[in-house]
Amino acid sequence: MANLNYTAMEIDALLGVAEGTGAVDGVVQSDGENSISKKEVDAAPTIDSQNLVESGGVAAVLKSSMANLNAAFVKKTVSGPTVTFADGAENIPMPSVVAQILPTQSGSGDPSPTNVRPIIGWTGANITVNGDVVAVPWQDEAGTVYGGEVDVKNGRVVSKWAKWKIKDLGWFLNTSGTYPFFQSTNTPPFYRQYGNNYVACLCDSYKVQATTLSSADFAASADDLVVNLNGGSTAMKIRDNRYATVADWLAAMGEAELCFEVRSDHHAETSITPQEISTALGSNSIAADTGDIAVTYCADTKLYIDSLL
Repeated sequence: MANLNYTAMEIDALLGVAEGTGAVDGVVQSDGENSISKKEVDAAPTIDSQNLVESGGVAAVLKSSMANLNAAFVKKTVSGPTVTFADGAENIPMPSVVAQILPTQSGSGDPSPTNVRPIIGWTGANITVNGDVVAVPWQDEAGTVYGGEVDVKNGRVVSKWAKWKIKDLGWFLNTSGTYPFFQSTNTPPFYRQYGNNYVACLCDSYKVQATTLSSADFAASADDLVVNLNGGSTAMKIRDNRYATVADWLAAMGEAELCFEVRSDHHAETSITPQEISTALGSNSIAADTGDIAVTYCADTKLYIDSLL
């Protein structure tokens, strides 16, 4: 049987009930065990016809819980910087709202020792829903999060990035190639590897090279004032030709920082206050200021079917 939704008016037509006729004491339908009044029909949300058949009639379905009624909606998932859709169900909470928390830096231009771009953390997200802003704070529970995700519906923040001071790592001057560089003796722990040659990383004082290089390849590269973190060798490499010794370099760098993604077994999950966000009937636009957003929403059945025709 086709999956169709019926409004209260359409239920009237199906039952042969018109306003002020065919009702005894306001009861418009009875199956022997359940009955439903005209007022209840008018107040009811849209109903799934397959559910009607399986549940023993209109009255039984309309007497069921809102959770069961909502289960009749088609669920759809969309994601992106801003998600838009034209078939939202009216005033129905979305089953899932998850926003990315992207690491970011203040300022503009390439980071350098003379253009320090501090790595900015987040203490909450703002979810914009059809022009209205829903604040999702987590500072009291999770503190500052530099990268990760927030599950608004279930009330959960997952921190996936960590900050590390350059001076807290061990370093030596690698002079094995044409262009000397500073190489770490102990890479930040627990960082996430992507295959053998990529690690997600930010630095407030050096530009992170887009392509990671082995120590030998980095030694053959003339790029200055750059950082390179190789997922295969676990070596962090920074070139700053202004300094000839590690001691002079670290003294000049002071509180310079790196921020990198950690492995999943070192993610930190914190519970926050869950919130429900409902859709409007038809067109909706949803975005988060912390990064991309993914939502699962309930589609209005009529609009959904119309979109397929």
